[in-house]
Amino acid sequence: MIVKFLDNLLDKKSKCHSILVTLKVSEYLNLIKKSYENQGQLDGQRDKLKTTSGTRIRSRMTEDFKQNAILPPVVLGLVVEEEIYEEIGKFSTKEELAEFLKSCDKNKISIIDGMQRTTVYLDTAETTNEYIIRCEFWITAKTESLTYRMLVLNTGQVPWNLRRQVEVVYAPLLEEIENRVYEFYPELKGPLNLYSIDEKGARTKPADFHKNHIVELYLSFGLRKEKIDTGNILAEDFSRLDMIEAMSQKEFFNDFIHIFSMLCKLDIAISENLKNPLNEYDKIVVGRHLFDSMPAKVGFVVSASQIIYGRLGTKRAFEDQEKSIKSIILRVNSLIEKIESIEEPNKEAFYSFSILNEQIKHAPTNRIGDWQRTFYLESFRLLLTDTFIESLEPSWRAY
Repeated sequence: MIVKFLDNLLDKKSKCHSILVTLKVSEYLNLIKKSYENQGQLDGQRDKLKTTSGTRIRSRMTEDFKQNAILPPVVLGLVVEEEIYEEIGKFSTKEELAEFLKSCDKNKISIIDGMQRTTVYLDTAETTNEYIIRCEFWITAKTESLTYRMLVLNTGQVPWNLRRQVEVVYAPLLEEIENRVYEFYPELKGPLNLYSIDEKGARTKPADFHKNHIVELYLSFGLRKEKIDTGNILAEDFSRLDMIEAMSQKEFFNDFIHIFSMLCKLDIAISENLKNPLNEYDKIVVGRHLFDSMPAKVGFVVSASQIIYGRLGTKRAFEDQEKSIKSIILRVNSLIEKIESIEEPNKEAFYSFSILNEQIKHAPTNRIGDWQRTFYLESFRLLLTDTFIESLEPSWRAY
């Protein structure tokens, strides 16, 4: 499989093993075949170059490659178990790497840099199967390390939709989120349910989350912004650099896990303790309805992110970040205890959903989604910082 094993280096910053090899085009395409079949059109992970100059560049690249031109290495990413990761650092021969690649799950191999080159290899495979190309493997035990590396590799290039970019490692990212939630909060195993668009429509119970929504929450948490255009976010270099900076934080991924878990626990507590409609004609009539909406979920995680890391453009010391995350966890757990202790006659006054519904009803009709995100951002900012919990009314009146 491997023609030549060139080197194996450890990136201590992102904790990835970087292994550079040469291999035949046919072997490379065989490696990425399963992920190609699972993800549909591979170049759909990154939009085709549609400009006149972009099309000419790819056409030129194709013609050059047919004539045996050498293209830069394609970078493949793979997340493995901790014990396997330790062994990979010892690889020094092509036989060791070949044996590992033979046994690994090809579905988990992600192309983190080189979509356009891969398209060229696919388009020309009939005549270039025996050509030798360079390929670099980035192998890590943590999904966030791979995502961080991917963002760094693609910064400064043709804008690539950030949501699509994270979806290159979409499956392992979600798997890692799920595993880490269960590790930190085993009580959520069972109630938490992540589902795809093909599996289910609107959610019917608390802690139900569409997988695409988890990705958006992850991005919003990293960017500290409640309004993100997932279609064009990487066209903005500042946004891309903000995400890279966030992911370089020592505990970024674990912080997200804690905040997402707090969202789940609060969602469950409110839903289970307010099952009878307060007013059946309102938009939010039972507890579950609060976090049915994406603006509420985004508002919660972004308010937490800003409390932990500060507003965009500011930096907080790691010790301050740690203190903030502990404060938020304590705050949410105290709120849950309060919710669970409220007796039926006092529920309407505590939740104050009549005020919340009134606020939503009188929201400006243009760009209502953006308004709601900002509304919930301010609501939850107060909820997560104010030490006085008599009712939720002050939160609904914070914006």
